[in-house]
Formats: sequence, C-alpha cells, structure tokens
Amino acid sequence: MSSNHDREIAAMLHRQNGRAPICSFDKDGYLLSLNIADCNLVQIPPEIGELQYLRKLVVSNNPLRTLQLPAALTTHTELFMLSANGCKLEVFPTCLPPHLKKFSADYNQIRSLTGIPEQSPLLEEISLYGNRLENFPNELLMFKNLRELDLGKNLLTTVSPTIQHLHALQKLNLTANSLDTLPTEIEALSELQALYLGDNTFNQLPDVLFALGSLQILKLDGNRLQTIPEKIGLLGNLHTLSLARNNLRSLPLALQHLHHLQILDVHNNELDTIPAKIQLLNSLETMNLDGNPVARKPLQTGGA
Repeated sequence: MSSNHDREIAAMLHRQNGRAPICSFDKDGYLLSLNIADCNLVQIPPEIGELQYLRKLVVSNNPLRTLQLPAALTTHTELFMLSANGCKLEVFPTCLPPHLKKFSADYNQIRSLTGIPEQSPLLEEISLYGNRLENFPNELLMFKNLRELDLGKNLLTTVSPTIQHLHALQKLNLTANSLDTLPTEIEALSELQALYLGDNTFNQLPDVLFALGSLQILKLDGNRLQTIPEKIGLLGNLHTLSLARNNLRSLPLALQHLHHLQILDVHNNELDTIPAKIQLLNSLETMNLDGNPVARKPLQTGGA
C-alpha cells in the first residue's frame, strides 16, 4: 500500500463521519496515529485494517458495545496503543493486536474478563477505570509484562491473592472501590512503586502495606482511618503520602524517618498538632494541612 492510500482512508473517514479525524503522518505520508473519537461509530471501520504502519488508535466516546477490530489489526499490525474510553463496551475485547502495549477502556460497562483468549503478551498498561467489575479479574495474570493496572471506580470488595503473580507491576490503582483489606500475598509485588487506595472503606492500614519497600507513592484519601501505625516509617522510599479526608487526630512520629518524603497531604482531618521533626524533614516540599484544627490557629508543634 502506498502512503497516498493512507491519506485516502483519512479522507474517506472524514466523509463518512462528517468530521475530520485527528491524524499524524510520518515524513513519507504513512498514517501513524488516528483519533476517531466522538464520531457516533457503532463498529470500527474495516478500512483501518489497511493502515500498515498505524501505531496509535483512539476510538473513544463512540456507542460501541463490542470492540471488534479488523482482522489485519490483530495479526501483523504495529499498533501499540489503543484507547476505547467512554464507549458502551460490555465485554473485554476477545482479540487484541499482538504488539499492543497500552490499552484503555475507562468508563464502560465491562463486568468481567471471562473468556478472553491469551493475547497481546507485550501489554504493559491496562486501564479499566469506571467499569462494573465485582471481582478481581484473574485473567489479568496472562499479561506477564503488566506494569500499570488501573481498576479504580469499579465494584471490588476484595483483591484476589493471585495478584501476587503480576511480578512486573509498578503502579496499581484501586481507588473508589469498596475495599477494607488487602491480601497478604500482595507483598510479592516487589517492584510496586505507586499504590492508590483512596475512597475505599479502610478502617486501619493492612500490615502487608509495610512490606512494600519500593513504594514511592501511597494515596489513602477518603477512607475511615483514625490512626497511622508507626510502621509507616518502614516505607523509606516514599516521596508522596496522601492521607486526606480521614479521621486522623495525630500523625506518627515515625514519619520523621521518611527522608525522601516531598509531599504530605493530610487535609480535612482532625489534627491539632504536627510533630516538629516531621515539619523539619529536609526533603519535605509540600504539607497540606487545610481543614484541620491546626490550620485554624498559629501552628502548634507537638512531639519531639
């Protein structure tokens, strides 16, 4: 296929959909990136399968109930990024491109990943934020290279112990579910650097958290925490810690041992004092105290 053929396909999509797709071409005129979001598509145009050098495809905000890609895109394609956010997908795609590394299907109606075949062994990022998953999908275990997983704003009440097998995982978002505990097996995620647990129902921090020594970002906003254990000092690599919108009346002195901590967000708690040694952390750049009693008066330090 010539590069002119790619431009002809772009022009055809413009005529069919009544609006010009957002395209990116290489120096030879081959189409590398195609955005056909908001085009009222009920299926993926088969002509897209003829784009031999296509690397990025966005089909978001179309009324797609299933994501059926042209056969050519699931065999010899160079496609590595696919985004289908805000559609009406009810099932996870049954066939994805072999070289795909990033897949996003946020704000759909996916309830499970049951029945998907082994596919896309190179996938590194999967985002399913805002779907209707009630159980942690064990089918994710087939993606051995998965580094980032977003299951925020689903209907999860537990996390399966099988998560321990996602050894490459570096970022895990479980925000806005109904979690109050974590499986002890999660300690096997030795590469995990960012963990988002905000807007769940944690009354206390699971002990297993303190075994995640590689954590750099830990967010626990909007839970039901009243105390933070001194074990928090074991997370020596943390640079961001967010405990906003909880019921904290004090902060543990062990925070003084987090020598890489740059951001501490504790807004909207019940803190009367802040230990002096926490305030004096050399690394600390931002400390948000808004919505606490201590923020409504001259700062009164407490502790050693």
